[in-house]
Amino acid sequence: HRDIVRSMNTCKTCKHWKREQLPTDNVRNTGGMCRSENIRENWSFDYYQPANMVYDYSEGGGFWTGPDFGCVHHSEGQP
Repeated sequence: HRDIVRSMNTCKTCKHWKREQLPTDNVRNTGGMCRSENIRENWSFDYYQPANMVYDYSEGGGFWTGPDFGCVHHSEGQP
């Protein structure tokens, strides 16, 4: 896991990712929310593209990832 993380772009350096603080859970306080338009929920698949991820159930949630999660939609910048 650590060797792979060293060689790829991860959430902690992506402009689409924001670290979030949860008041009741210290374990998940190391993670954050991905705000990329390419990773979303949509009941009708309107946003589907070959490189996107679409969760086909609309619950009004978001995508929680760890700082070392990597993705093809990484955009270098300040999270």
